[in-house]
Amino acid sequence: MVHLHLQETIQKLWEKPSTHRFMNAISGLIKNTSLEDIVLETAAYTACRCYEKKYSAFMPQSLLGLESAWSLTSFFYSKNRLLPVVQMMWYAMAEARSGQVDIKALIGTPPTFDVLNFETFKKFYLERNFEKAFPLFVFLMRNPEGRKAMLPFLISQVLSDEVHLGHKLIYVIKAWQFCEMMKWQQYHVYWFPVIHAVLKIPPQTEVFGWVESYFNQNANFFLKPSSSDELSERAYEELKVSLYNDEKSVTLEKLSQKISEGISVKALFEGLKLASCELITSTEFKHGMASLHVLHFVCGLSEILSELDSQVQIKALFMSALFIKKVAIVSKPFKVPSSAPLKTVDEKNTPCFFLEHAIVKGDVSRALGALEFLVLENKITSATLELLAFLSSKNTYSVLYGQDIQCAASCLTSYTISSHPLKSMYLKALVKLLAEQPKEQTIYNALMNTQMIKPGYYSTEGNFQF
Repeated sequence: MVHLHLQETIQKLWEKPSTHRFMNAISGLIKNTSLEDIVLETAAYTACRCYEKKYSAFMPQSLLGLESAWSLTSFFYSKNRLLPVVQMMWYAMAEARSGQVDIKALIGTPPTFDVLNFETFKKFYLERNFEKAFPLFVFLMRNPEGRKAMLPFLISQVLSDEVHLGHKLIYVIKAWQFCEMMKWQQYHVYWFPVIHAVLKIPPQTEVFGWVESYFNQNANFFLKPSSSDELSERAYEELKVSLYNDEKSVTLEKLSQKISEGISVKALFEGLKLASCELITSTEFKHGMASLHVLHFVCGLSEILSELDSQVQIKALFMSALFIKKVAIVSKPFKVPSSAPLKTVDEKNTPCFFLEHAIVKGDVSRALGALEFLVLENKITSATLELLAFLSSKNTYSVLYGQDIQCAASCLTSYTISSHPLKSMYLKALVKLLAEQPKEQTIYNALMNTQMIKPGYYSTEGNFQF
């Protein structure tokens, strides 16, 4: 009964999306329903309504936002974890307005044994026959063995389709990671709009053929096993300069040289992620959307490297490098933002308070100065990360289409798993984005009026050092 009530409530919200009705429904749901169940059901219903018969250059962001919002909740130690989820639920209702699709009817009955195999699925996929490929996809994905073969295949297909800001690849990776987090509950529903978009949007390739040719001609560079998972600061600076300035052939030659020297693909991906963050930091806000997609593209591939064979890993590295280069070219001239250091005793005693104040006021240089102090004084704690997650979740979808929440999920996750000396660059990119974006807080204010959402800087249960 609880599940049926949740399902009915979520569906009704789509028909009457006023802020008042929305917040009343949310208030009722969270009293007796887990946040995970709310996210699951919202994502499932969003998937039924965010497909498009004709796609524009940008695929629907609703599912990507919900997946990132759920990931971002792991950085909250308070009831404030409601904020990113509710923010993206509101966005989903605004964007996912297509008529509801009967996904069970699309799947139909189980295919016969002679058809239900990976080779038949690949045949229909390569023919771009969604109606025949999707049911096979669903039944092949029922068990871990089928999934193990599916992800590398999908990545090998969407990796080449780099136009539209890499949306296809980002969509596939985020859907996979969300299903992993949710233990593959209702996976068939979430994958419907993903596979539909991937197959229905005509493929457009700009440089993948060139990358494959380069790889085949220089295969002997990549035979030596890696001996180092570390990329020095000096090596990173050299790589960054090449990414931003060299011809693409020169950049790939330099990457190949580093691989031949024993530096692992994983370490080089860390360098690309840091360069993506510097791109966000040095790019004007009007070019911000493209640089944010570069970050999602590179972070996504770095997180699933272990699922790919060595050849695809290297091609993914090259494609990521050229994506950074492409966006860097159109984003110039770069403007490195200034950093205003904390000066007074009060500022230095409560740097997080002044970090938040600067972000809320849109003062980029003061926000970066407060962050710089926290980094230099080794004061980045779980409280700092929760504060940044909180500030990333305050703006309503109409400002940045949920990209602030997606950026926060990528940057905070990358920061926590990184051991690189320059890992604070992940936080710098996020802080700069949050400070410079316009502010509009409709959902945040509504949620504060109905729930125990704490405004401003607060201490967490535990203050773990990073």
